Amino acid sequence: MACGGIAFLDRIAEKVLLSRDRFGIKPFYTYTGEQGLFIASEIKAILEGACTKFAVNTEAANAFLCQNCLCTSETMCFKGIREFPAGHWN
Repeated sequence: MACGGIAFLDRIAEKVLLSRDRFGIKPFYTYTGEQGLFIASEIKAILEGACTKFAVNTEAANAFLCQNCLCTSETMCFKGIREFPAGHWN
């Protein structure tokens, strides 16, 4: 099974390191809210786990519906949920 991303918790430094494969083949989504950091390979996992209502990002939704284009930026159809960029770490 291929891994698209990884999260490493450094308890000593109190930091989370996120990393995604360089080609971005596997999806890797993040959301930071009042309850903390959510990481998932599917947006629906964040929608269910975060227990909050997400506003629709009309620009991203319009691009998807009109041009069938979803991966134009890090933003997704729901405000606050972001796609972690391919080949990056933070």
